[in-house]
Amino acid sequence: APAARAPAPEEAADLPAADDTDEANDMALAGAAESPPRPRPAVRYEALAGEDDLTTVPDFGGLSVGQALQVARDRGLRLDVRGSGRGRSQSVLPGRAPRGTRIQVTFAPP
Repeated sequence: APAARAPAPEEAADLPAADDTDEANDMALAGAAESPPRPRPAVRYEALAGEDDLTTVPDFGGLSVGQALQVARDRGLRLDVRGSGRGRSQSVLPGRAPRGTRIQVTFAPP
């Protein structure tokens, strides 16, 4: 069987050097690590549950972490806290939702 031939010099020039490819991949990975995660769109629940099973989801905007946790506890909601400071965004929009609903609230310094 004939041996595989090495690429001609003009063909080899079209191929990226291994170092160039590795560096480009490293830069792409570094850039991906620095970009913030995309926020998920907020959800509004439709009142499908019985009225007794629903609670009011407040606007957590501007509340401290402690205030938000207390309000959520009082209303039977579960909070996932992201960051610290004052409430900036939430995964479930204000309105009615089933008790026990988990809501992610993002906090940032004022």
